This record gives sequence, C-alpha cells and structure tokens, in this order.
Amino acid sequence: METSAANSPGAQANRSQQRRIALRRAAIEADGSALKRTAEFTDGSTKTVALKWSDITRVVAFQSVEPGAALIYMIFTDPSNAVVLDDKMDGFEPMVASLDARLSGAPPSSQWRNRVTHEPTQVNFTRVFARSPE
Repeated sequence: METSAANSPGAQANRSQQRRIALRRAAIEADGSALKRTAEFTDGSTKTVALKWSDITRVVAFQSVEPGAALIYMIFTDPSNAVVLDDKMDGFEPMVASLDARLSGAPPSSQWRNRVTHEPTQVNFTRVFARSPE
C-alpha cells in the first residue's frame, strides 16, 4: 500500500504544529483621502490596507445568510485590492454614512441598504458604486 506525501507521518506532524491565526479585531477609518482597514490577528500581528477614495473602482454590499450571523458586508475594490468590511467592525457605520460624500455618484445608504437586507434568506448583492471608465 502506498502512502501519499500529503498523508505521510511528517506531513501530518507539520499540520498539527501549524498555528491557527484568526482575526481578533478590525477597525475602519474613513478620512478625506482614504479608506483604511486595520486588522489585528491572534498571533499579535497587525495589517493595515488603505484605498484612496479616488482609486476605488467598485463597491458592492450584501448580507450573510447564515443563521444567527446576519452581517452586512461591503467589498471595496481598487486596481490592486479587494477589501471586505462588515458591520461588526469598529467604524463601519460612520464610514457608510460618509460614502455618498466620499464617492461621487454613490447614493446615501438609505437608498441601497434595504435592498441588501430585505430578504434575510437570500444573498442580495447590490452595487453601491461603480466608477465610470475614463
């Protein structure tokens, strides 16, 4: 009987020694120049991603459909990044409230939020913003 490399005793030992790193906390900052998400992980590391408002090309929103975890998610993209934010992150609501002032053409949240949350058993992807190609 052959043993594949993935199931060898050495590979199994490596998997059991691997650290599980999870997101501990994330915070959102939205200032006049950029949207920033700072993530703190359980291994003590921190990572910040910043997207300049002028570089954001698309924003979509949707609600999770998992029982007991109805979160609103937003995905912001620029030419190099896709950043996922959710409504449990510090700073989410102030960021949402300022989107129409930061992204020309983005509607106020009152115009898109109901489309995202009206049917809790379906994922309703809603385009919040799309920059026209120049």
